[in-house]
Amino acid sequence: MKVYLIGIGGIAMCGVAGILKELGFEVFGSEKEEIYPPSSTVLEKLKIPVYKFNSENISKIKPSAIIVGNSIKIDHSEIIASQKLGIPFYSFPNFLMKFLLKNKKNYSLCWDSWKIYCFCSFDLYLRNFWT
Repeated sequence: MKVYLIGIGGIAMCGVAGILKELGFEVFGSEKEEIYPPSSTVLEKLKIPVYKFNSENISKIKPSAIIVGNSIKIDHSEIIASQKLGIPFYSFPNFLMKFLLKNKKNYSLCWDSWKIYCFCSFDLYLRNFWT
């Protein structure tokens, strides 16, 4: 399954992209501006292609689903392109629930300025204790 993440440069979206890649999804993404470490380092290491925002990305890549970052508005050109092509788009929590956490015991995780620590802890938990 091809998944395209709009706003992939944030640490949470980058982390989700990494998890999806490790689970066998084909992962692509876009970002408005340059991505800085640690996200840029992770995306490069995982060889996840990142494009500048452009509606043509959607018709070229033809993803099966699109995950939309929190900072992206509904009138974003890539969302409009996905709607025209009939490609479903999800918030990252909705995508996780629909495709990864279905029939699993779920726990909520809320974060603030400690989000990097929390996300890393959550990732560690998933890798070591989630079956």
